[in-house]
Amino acid sequence: MIKKIDECEVIRTKEGITSRKILSNNKLEIIHIILEPEAELEKHISHFEVQFYVIFGEGLLTIGEETHLLKRDTIVDCPKQVARSWKNLSETNLELLVIKTIMI
Repeated sequence: MIKKIDECEVIRTKEGITSRKILSNNKLEIIHIILEPEAELEKHISHFEVQFYVIFGEGLLTIGEETHLLKRDTIVDCPKQVARSWKNLSETNLELLVIKTIMI
């Protein structure tokens, strides 16, 4: 399978955030997210372990009560059942890959 990100299914386009589902199967889900300047991905809880890879830009990731400034070429592992949110602090887009490990 070969895909171009801009040809993948858009799953969210609002509030300065565009999300595209790159891959989804019974083991793994990969999502590409773009947060425009000042955009914020609201606090939410995932039922799966999630890894975030910062492709471009910089932003604040809050995991539980901890907040981290993350920049390009950084990856972070987030446990399941812990609230998290993102805020783009830069004047350019913040691009992320979200990798969800789905255990059945």
